[in-house]
Amino acid sequence: MLCVYQLVPKDKFATFSSLVAVTIALATITGPIIGGALGHDKIWRWLFYLNLPPGAIVLLLALVSMPPHFAQKRSEPIFSAKSWKYVLWRLDLPGILLLLGGSLVLVTVLDETNSHFSWSSAKAIALIIVSAVLWSGFIVWEILASNEKYRTKPVFPRYFFSNWPLLGIFLTSFLVGVPYNSMIVYLPQRFQVLLGDSALMAGARLLGYSGVTAFSSTFAIIISTKLRVPFLPILIFGAMIGIAGTALLSTLPLSNEWPASGYGYEILAGCGMGIAYGISMFALPYMLDLKDVRECRSKINPP
Repeated sequence: MLCVYQLVPKDKFATFSSLVAVTIALATITGPIIGGALGHDKIWRWLFYLNLPPGAIVLLLALVSMPPHFAQKRSEPIFSAKSWKYVLWRLDLPGILLLLGGSLVLVTVLDETNSHFSWSSAKAIALIIVSAVLWSGFIVWEILASNEKYRTKPVFPRYFFSNWPLLGIFLTSFLVGVPYNSMIVYLPQRFQVLLGDSALMAGARLLGYSGVTAFSSTFAIIISTKLRVPFLPILIFGAMIGIAGTALLSTLPLSNEWPASGYGYEILAGCGMGIAYGISMFALPYMLDLKDVRECRSKINPP
């Protein structure tokens, strides 16, 4: 997507964004099937080996087709010592460490509480306090690092905090990413543990959720472009569908069977999350200058 933003005129964003979304959709559909077929016995390592030939082809195509100084304002070659020194000098190492530390501590307390200790225990309270301190330190540091006298390229620049539409996109990405990734893990585990399915069957049962997510993001982009529908109504519509589907999935009984209605709930939840994610991605170039899109794109969670 970053290459699309840099290489394609703005009036062609919809077309190329749809092509990227279709590619992701095909990968999302075939991934669980191939992974399920190979993810057993001693051949599970082929799940990693299969990525090597396509990765080599993509790398070769990028080296051949990309302009020498693509998205670079400096005249030095990207592999020169001066170029690497410049990159390392601008690296926001304090921001990275604060963000990583705050996230790890927060995930730890959310994951371990009620299984290893209670919310009222000293461990839980201490972890929450440490996480809050690290997150507060991250925000303060990013505001300071955005000052022009520093050469650091902040992870989360100060102007992000004052751009309310952009903060809304970030919040949407977070609220969509949490249930999406949770169900991507939970549903296959349920299929295999409670229903006794093989890895292949569990991947096939997940297609109603993962496949629809990718395709619905494509349709959302097409509808917004062809019918000239504003971003916000489509985003709200996708959020409503996603909430409904997720809520309905939570009502299914914890038994060793999966009702037919569960597939419908998967489709509903996946459709809503795909719409919300697709619009969030597509709206970025229209909200920001292209020089800022690269920084914002890395903050949006891809389902």
